[in-house]
Amino acid sequence: MIELDRNKIERIPNNAVKINAEQVTFNYNEITVIENYAFNGSHIAALSFKGNERLSEIKQYAFQGLSSIQQLDLSGTSIRSIPVAGLSEIEVLKVENTPTMKTIPSIYELRHLQEAHLTHPFHCCAFKYPAQHDPIGYAQYQETVRAACDRAAPALDTGQFVKFKKRSIRTVGMWSDPFEDIGYGDVKYDTQHHAPNAHIDWNLNDNGRPTDYSHLNPLRGHTIEYVEGVASPLDEDFGTFHQTSAEISENKPFDAFCGNFTDNTRFIKCYPEPNALNPCEDIMGSY
Repeated sequence: MIELDRNKIERIPNNAVKINAEQVTFNYNEITVIENYAFNGSHIAALSFKGNERLSEIKQYAFQGLSSIQQLDLSGTSIRSIPVAGLSEIEVLKVENTPTMKTIPSIYELRHLQEAHLTHPFHCCAFKYPAQHDPIGYAQYQETVRAACDRAAPALDTGQFVKFKKRSIRTVGMWSDPFEDIGYGDVKYDTQHHAPNAHIDWNLNDNGRPTDYSHLNPLRGHTIEYVEGVASPLDEDFGTFHQTSAEISENKPFDAFCGNFTDNTRFIKCYPEPNALNPCEDIMGSY
């Protein structure tokens, strides 16, 4: 960890920081501006500017060239927006106690964002209703979906498909051996052309056996409907089952088949959450 707190730093110029660190803090300084490419060539997992009340300007490419960034804290500053260049890997964003904040980055720009701590409940509406928050980004997303549909023949192979086909029904005789083990291989049945000569009354107890049928072994094998070639719900086509999860790469946020799309939009934990007094439905109409 590199701590540069309370050093009366006023600005971070171009290419000023080039370090590899788990965490770097510039908290409670007097920073007013962060210039383009200020962290160019750096590898920093967590970066914090908390308490820089005079920080009002972050240049468009301030974080461009910064790698491995996962957490960014801009709480207690005077910024109005956050440039997204270089922040595509961010997972946790904090902009608490910043009433000047007006523009929230889009979910389509912060592709890996998982958690956000913002100033007002309506800020979180941006992640709950991404289409209303960023119509242009949503339109581009839809266009990407349509393009994927056009390329979906043949469908993308994600390696998780197993086809369970309909069982073939054989027409066999009624008196096949019910005690024969029946599998799904090349099983053949012998057709019996003659029924038993005499009817057996199973209610008679002339042989000394109990009449509750407890002496009988349970039957094994197919149902009588299957044996007789009658359609059964169990004989229907079960379709396609997914035994494993699809492998979707970072540059393909969804798996698309024409007419069947699986959206990979993620849920983002955002605080403070909208509530009955601050509903997103009212805010997003004029957002």
